[in-house]
Amino acid sequence: MAFQALSVIVPVVSETQSLIETVETIIKTCDKTDLKEIIICLAHFASSESKRIAHELCEKYKDIPVSIVLQDGTFEDAIKEILQVVAGSHYIFQPADLEEDPAMLADFINEAKKNPRAVITGSRFLIKGHAKNCALSKRIIFFFFRRFFNILYSVKLTDPTFLYQMVPSKAAKALFLREKSYSIMYEIFYKLIRIDTKIQEVPVEFNSRPDGKSEVRLFKDGWRIFWVFFWVRFYNTP
Repeated sequence: MAFQALSVIVPVVSETQSLIETVETIIKTCDKTDLKEIIICLAHFASSESKRIAHELCEKYKDIPVSIVLQDGTFEDAIKEILQVVAGSHYIFQPADLEEDPAMLADFINEAKKNPRAVITGSRFLIKGHAKNCALSKRIIFFFFRRFFNILYSVKLTDPTFLYQMVPSKAAKALFLREKSYSIMYEIFYKLIRIDTKIQEVPVEFNSRPDGKSEVRLFKDGWRIFWVFFWVRFYNTP
């Protein structure tokens, strides 16, 4: 297996200007031969301005191509649909809120070329200071979760809750997924660890989002992450 090209999936809820910057940065900083497609995943409740901008980007960058997937049903259904249609050998979910700098994709691609069977995952804690924009309460929770996670999964990861990852498409498509909402992303990652997929961490710097509103809440949604963490670890068939 070799790296061939990347499918970039950009989830959008209310992002506008940052969506434009995200797509344009990807196209500007990545070699076009390394990009298979950019898929904008529009939530059914996305703002009208976000929808307008998404369609304009599709018209502007037909050569990449840039396309739209409408999330008519649940988030997990949209993820399953996208995973089945991605054309790249690898895929990554690139937030449109600029919390993760899209300019980093070029570095992820280089790592994937060296380790094509691995999940290339970002870590906010490999380099001191890269998580300075992350709230102290979250960093404390992440610290204890990381220690517990590494023991149960027998790994040495510095940031197992961060889902900025480049994943081999074939490996993800082969998984049977059952989680709901955003936690399906953790199910994919933790199941890939369970089947001994190599995990390669690369340093990333976490930024505060300048645009849009997050739909994920640490304390509201965190219990679901812990549930996925436990059941995937002890479930017989990943």
